[in-house]
Order: sequence, then structure tokens, then C-alpha cells
Amino acid sequence: MIETLIEKGYAYEKNGTVYYRTRKLKDMASCPIKIWMICSPVDVHLLVSGEDEKEDPLDFVLWKPKKEGEPAWESPWGEGRPGWHIECSVMSKKYLGEQIDIHAGGEDLIFPHHENEIAQSEAANGKEFAKYWMHNGFLNIDNHKMSKSLGNFFTVREISEKYDLQVLRFFMLSAHYRSPLNFSAELMEAAKNGLERIINSSRESEIPHAKCENGDMTDEREKLAGSTVYVENFEKAMDDDFNTADAISAVFELVKLCNTTTDGASSKEYLQNLFDCL
Repeated sequence: MIETLIEKGYAYEKNGTVYYRTRKLKDMASCPIKIWMICSPVDVHLLVSGEDEKEDPLDFVLWKPKKEGEPAWESPWGEGRPGWHIECSVMSKKYLGEQIDIHAGGEDLIFPHHENEIAQSEAANGKEFAKYWMHNGFLNIDNHKMSKSLGNFFTVREISEKYDLQVLRFFMLSAHYRSPLNFSAELMEAAKNGLERIINSSRESEIPHAKCENGDMTDEREKLAGSTVYVENFEKAMDDDFNTADAISAVFELVKLCNTTTDGASSKEYLQNLFDCL
């Protein structure tokens, strides 16, 4: 891929280091983002190169010469190793193809990593790299950023020793994926209780209708119409950039409807429809 970028004029070599010629990306009519010098809140005039051999302070490294003690591979520019950004572009192309539907990652990777991926991949392949970008917010522990240095770092395996992983999944769905999420024992307990409410409501809707003798709905059609509204709200939320927080609210509204409008006199048809919704 680096050789292709050099051939197309998007990269150049200096003393065994290969750089990406960032400003040339403006020539690409197909690039929807034009990378960080245009779309990120970064003042390019504040960027200092620190490397005199660069043509431009904005240019970034594609290939680095070998340093003592580092792993290295043979290349047309001598022994060395690829830069961080080009590794991801090449792996993506090898295993997923020249274009992918969804590219995800933490919001801290937007600049410079993902935008450099766009620059490399689109210049080399001549097509849009990814159709959708999904950047997730950070996970905090008791309102503090999770880090090993603070000693508040948990692995999923450690959490699974105390909570069912289904509870962890439900907890993480309680906030929009682009929003920061605060992890605490109290919030995990709340997620556990909330998930149990949904599961119990589903079970209770399933059990009675199996032995219910009143088969057809009579005056229950209006109540059933209310359940379809919640299903529509759920789908609308998920269509809105995977807004799982609002989607879960719609589920709880449906659970409330199930719990307040069903009893021993409910028809089998009504219970079946509610169960199908859940």
C-alpha cells in the first residue's frame, strides 16, 4: 500500500522514512471528510513538525527506519516497521476489502488515527473507505476516567465474577454509545433490577395465555393499540443513530402496559399479542 501511495504521489521517502503527503488529499474529489486539517478542531498552525526532513508539518509517517531493539522487516526503503495508521488500513483491506460499511472505535481515535486511515485508504484504493463512522464515549468508574494508574481498572472477566454479562450488556445500552458512561455498583444493581423487570414481564405474559379460556379480544383492542406505539418508538429510537437509551425507555413503557392491563380475565389473544411484542 505504501508503494502504491508513492506511485500516486501521495507519499515520499526521506532517509528511509516514508511520509504521507497530507495536503494532496484535497485533490481527491471522492474524499467526503478531507481528514483532520479540514474537519477536526485542530489549528494546523500550532502543529510543529520536529522533523526537518518533512515537506510539511502535517505529513505523517507511513514507514519508520529500524531502531536498535525494535522489531523490523525488509522493505524497499531499508529495514524498518510500518506506522500505526497504515497497519490498520492494510489489515482492513486484506480481511474486509477496499470499502467497509461501518468503522467503529473510541472517540479519542478520531484525530489523528481514523482520519489518517481515511487519507491512506482512499488515496490508495480510489474509493470511499467507510460508509459510517461510530465513535463511542469513554467508560468512567465512579465518575473518574478508568485507568490502571488510578487503580480503578476492571476487565470484563472480573465484572463477570459478580454480575451476569447480560446485565453488563443491558447497563451499557442504558446510554447512547457516543455518550460517556459511568460504571458503579449502584448503577449495575439498577441495570440488574431493570433487566429482571423485563424478563419477568415477558414470562408472566407467556404463562397465563397458555391456559387462558377467553380466546378473543373484546374491549382490549384499544389497549393493544397502545403497545404498537411503544414498538414504533423503539424502532424509531434504534433508527436514530442506535439510540438505545430511548429504545429501552420504550421497552419499559411496554412492560408497564403489560403489568397494568393484564389479569386473570385477559383474553388469550391479547396476552399473546403482548407477549409477541416483548
